Amino acid sequence: MCLKQQPDRLPSAVQRAVQEAGERNRLRAAEHELARREKYFRTLTENSLDILTILDRDGVVIYKSPVGESRAGL
Repeated sequence: MCLKQQPDRLPSAVQRAVQEAGERNRLRAAEHELARREKYFRTLTENSLDILTILDRDGVVIYKSPVGESRAGL
């Protein structure tokens, strides 16, 4: 059945649609903020004069800064 045949369901359907739109907007904003921060930290680490290395929990190198590779030959 469609909403035209059950008009009493219309308010809840509209409310759900508004909530879903709000959630999509929050998700989009969070993704934008994540991308912005990633760009900021990538720029920061790639242009740092310090040697930066990031290891995972098992001690495996997951990131080496460019300056570290050129200075230490890592």
